Amino acid sequence: MNATSLRSIFAGALIGALASCGGGGDAPAPPPAPAPAPVDPLAQQRSVALAEAPLAFSEMAAASVFFGTDDAIKVLVPAAICSTGNAVVSLDGAAVAIGTTLPTGNHVFGGTFTGCRTLFNSTLTGTSTFAYSAPNTILTNVTATATAGAMRRTAMTSAGESVDWTGTGSGVYTFNETTANGEIAHASSFVPSNGALLVNNATGTTMTFVSGELRESGAINVSNGAPVSYSVEYRALTFSVGSSTVVFDGVITKTFGVNNAITPSGEAQMRVGGTMVARLSFSTDGNFVANVSGAVPVW
Repeated sequence: MNATSLRSIFAGALIGALASCGGGGDAPAPPPAPAPAPVDPLAQQRSVALAEAPLAFSEMAAASVFFGTDDAIKVLVPAAICSTGNAVVSLDGAAVAIGTTLPTGNHVFGGTFTGCRTLFNSTLTGTSTFAYSAPNTILTNVTATATAGAMRRTAMTSAGESVDWTGTGSGVYTFNETTANGEIAHASSFVPSNGALLVNNATGTTMTFVSGELRESGAINVSNGAPVSYSVEYRALTFSVGSSTVVFDGVITKTFGVNNAITPSGEAQMRVGGTMVARLSFSTDGNFVANVSGAVPVW
């Protein structure tokens, strides 16, 4: 369930010549070709930001567990949570000792972050609560309501854009870990609540979640901890941006080979108002890339 395990983590023109046909007269000049539609130089950047925003919201809502515990779900010292800034965590509203393994059963693990630079190279300021149920083990069949309380996050997207977003609201988070064939596999699901939102602090524009699901899965090698694969799946993940309704669907994967060389596969499609406007994938560098074919909402 720890972030290290989960994400250790975007016109040619054909020109023809008109030939004259018989009669010996000059053919009339063809009408001028229509000018190509202007290409928005920021469309790819915005597409990547929109694809990464649900992942960012999941990070904000579950930040207490993502960053406040290690791979064994033991509580970390503040210096291991934040490289700069500070984080204070609690269990069921009370202080919790460093090194404590989160207990099974029904509990609330919370975190308050102040300018905390995380291992994802994001900086968080705000609160996160993770109200979870772990009936058997802390790493298997976990279900939680993860909530971001005015959590402000500054970071860089895969497209190299500096972003400053604030998340408010909750979602249902599930997690499961299995070990087989020399690999530890992780699978998580995050369903943002209808009305949960992200505000772009640079523009004041709000993204409001409506429905759908975000899934992440991955595997690491048991013997050396090297990554094996990582996938992001969008299941009719729907949100509004201004007056536009945006829907993401599809699965993208990066598979790691020798010397962590990355082989990308799959595709996620972004539709705006029912029209496909971009196709998202991973690059061989492991970043999101977008192939844009339509108008992308400004956010």
